[in-house]
Amino acid sequence: MKLVGIIGAMEEEVMKLRDQMTVTNVRSIAHTEYIRGSLAGREIVLAKSGLGKVNAAVCAQVMIDIFRIDALISLGVAGAISPELDICDVVISREFIQHDVNAVAFGYSKGEIPQMDTSVFKADTHLIHLMEKASDVLDAKTRVVTGRILGGDQFISKVEEREELYQFYAGDCAEIEGGAAIAQVCYLNRIPFVAVRSITDRADNTAGMDFNEFTRQAAVNSTKLLLRLLTLL
Repeated sequence: MKLVGIIGAMEEEVMKLRDQMTVTNVRSIAHTEYIRGSLAGREIVLAKSGLGKVNAAVCAQVMIDIFRIDALISLGVAGAISPELDICDVVISREFIQHDVNAVAFGYSKGEIPQMDTSVFKADTHLIHLMEKASDVLDAKTRVVTGRILGGDQFISKVEEREELYQFYAGDCAEIEGGAAIAQVCYLNRIPFVAVRSITDRADNTAGMDFNEFTRQAAVNSTKLLLRLLTLL
């Protein structure tokens, strides 16, 4: 892999990577800065997409079309859907589903995208394996699972919403950072991808407060894991 694209949605998720990069070029496209350079011995393009599926999809497609990346890594944070996960645990993407797609009125299941041949977008198995291998850099107390990540343009902050998502989709975590859109864009363009999400909250009634308190701490785990992954590529 000659050039790796890395997308984070928020400043907390990209700042440590940017600070450690040897930057060779910065381009502004569609209100987003794309930072080209090297990190951990690997040529990368780093961008902060902003929250939401549209922002993430635009960012991913720009990286593919203009920078000609060979692989894409999405890093960020999420809320726990599985009762097995706690704050600062880590989920490596096995696959993504968009939980807020609803065309039930037309005979589709929830989460099923009309006129698509799949609605479950799987991460690259080789990148998953390397990400799992890289997880040895994390504290032994940090639980790391490879599982299903749910993406949508909403922040899950009610117990009943969390339970519904867990029962219907069997998801491990839910995020608003656009990971599911990145997964779909990579699927359509045949670009290998993987995502890592560190848990900031339990997607319950205190999710908003927990998110604000633990985002920076959780992002540290995602960053550590990504830096280690780059050395293995």
